[in-house]
Amino acid sequence: MFGFKPPLKFMIVKSLLDSKGKNAKEIHDHLKHDYGAEKQLSIESVENHLQTLKTVGVVKVVSVNRGEDEELVIQYSITKNGRALISKSLL
Repeated sequence: MFGFKPPLKFMIVKSLLDSKGKNAKEIHDHLKHDYGAEKQLSIESVENHLQTLKTVGVVKVVSVNRGEDEELVIQYSITKNGRALISKSLL
C-alpha cells in the first residue's frame, strides 16, 4: 500500500558494497531507479551524505580528480567498519 523505501543514507552505503569506488553522481544515477524524482535524491544530497559517512568512518575517499567541467570529483569506497555495519543491517 505504502511504497516505503529504505533510508537514502543506507542505500548510499549499500551501493558501495559492490565497487572499488563511486562518486556522488554515479551513486545518484544508480539510486535514481528506486527513488525517481524524490526531492531527497540529488547529487548534492548524496555528496552531503557521503561527507557525513566519511566523518564517522563508514566510507573513505579513494581518489580526487578534476571532472570535465573542472569541478572536483571525489571517489568513495566503503570501509571495513562500514561493511560490518551494513552487514548487521542486512541480517
